[in-house]
Amino acid sequence: MVRKLSLNLFMPMGCLMGAAVLLSACSGEDVSRAFGLKRSMPDEYTVTTRSPLSMPPSDSLLLPDSNATRPQEQSIRQQALEILSPDVALERNKDVPSEGQTALVQQATQSANQNRQHELMIDNGFVDQVMFWNSGKPSDLAVDGAAENKRIHGNLSLGVSPDHGATPTTDKK
Repeated sequence: MVRKLSLNLFMPMGCLMGAAVLLSACSGEDVSRAFGLKRSMPDEYTVTTRSPLSMPPSDSLLLPDSNATRPQEQSIRQQALEILSPDVALERNKDVPSEGQTALVQQATQSANQNRQHELMIDNGFVDQVMFWNSGKPSDLAVDGAAENKRIHGNLSLGVSPDHGATPTTDKK
C-alpha cells in the first residue's frame, strides 16, 4: 500500500518537474508573452494614422429637373423585355459600331487599298533554305528501302556498326 501511494504521489510531481525543465529552455520573455503575462506594445514609429475626413467645397446640391430626360432610364416595356430575354439588352446597340470598331475598319480598309505587289513575290522560306541548303531545291534521290535493310542486316551479321557504308539511293519517279 505504501508503494502505490508513493508512486501516485511522485507521478504528477515528475510531470511538473519535466515540464519545468522543458520550459526552462525557453527564454522567460517569450514564455510570458506566449501566456499573455506580458503585453507587447506597438512601435511608435510604425503606427500610421489616417488623414481626417474632409468636406467637399460645396455641400449644396442642385435639385433635379423634373422635365429633364434621363438616358439611363428605360420604358417599362423595354425593362420587361430585358428581364424576359437578356439578349435584348445586348442587341440594343448592335447596329451602332463603337469607336474602336470604326478605327479598326478604317485601318483595314487603308491597308487593303495599298499597293502590295512587292509582298506577292515568291520567296523560299526558311524551312526550304535549311532543308535544301546544298542546291536550294529538293533532291531527286530517295533511299532504296530494300537495299538499305539488306545493308544494315549485313553490317549487323558482320559485327560492324550499322552506319558503316554508303546508303543506297534510287531516283524518284
